[in-house]
Amino acid sequence: MSVIEFIDYDLNADGIKLENSDIAATFAEAQAIASGNWTSDLASRTADIDREIAELRVSRHNELAAEATGSLEKLQRLDRELDEELAAERQRRIDEFSENYVSQALINHPDDTVRKLATELVSDKYVLSKVHTKYAKIETERDRLNEFVQRALWELKEAIVEQQIGQLRGEIAEMSASVTATADADTIARLNELLSRISELNRLKADFAKVIGERVITAR
Repeated sequence: MSVIEFIDYDLNADGIKLENSDIAATFAEAQAIASGNWTSDLASRTADIDREIAELRVSRHNELAAEATGSLEKLQRLDRELDEELAAERQRRIDEFSENYVSQALINHPDDTVRKLATELVSDKYVLSKVHTKYAKIETERDRLNEFVQRALWELKEAIVEQQIGQLRGEIAEMSASVTATADADTIARLNELLSRISELNRLKADFAKVIGERVITAR
């Protein structure tokens, strides 16, 4: 399951809909891009990378042959090291293409709204990455992707709960302003219902805060 598929599944499981039209449109485009030509585009890019690596190997092998100065054993050792280095470089290029595939498509999207929002998000990611790299050695985003995605979803749900609490408190304030000592039973029952719901949401909010707090993202 891809990250986009997981996010969609998790939001749907909790009945969460993206109400901001710009964000909803951008997420829908991300889903379409991820499920569109991804497989064929990855295959095409991988083929290009293989050609690039093959050309690089020929060039580097010639340099190593000169460095080995007639020693077959040394050349074989250098070739083995080169193969390991190029295998890692090949994978790095494939990973880079994969990680940036959706974001690159979005920041070049024909729709102005999608393109602008995607560009802002990618820019924020770049700035944070530079700050982390400058002040601490941390694991890569790929290493901690599950943690980042889970945390973002928990924070979203916590914010939704906070918003719901605010709405309920607003309703209570309006009702309380008009409640008298002779308030009818239905009004009192509704107030008690709202207070009970706020208590439930506060417990849920505390649970989210605890989970988020236990998984604070720190530079390592």
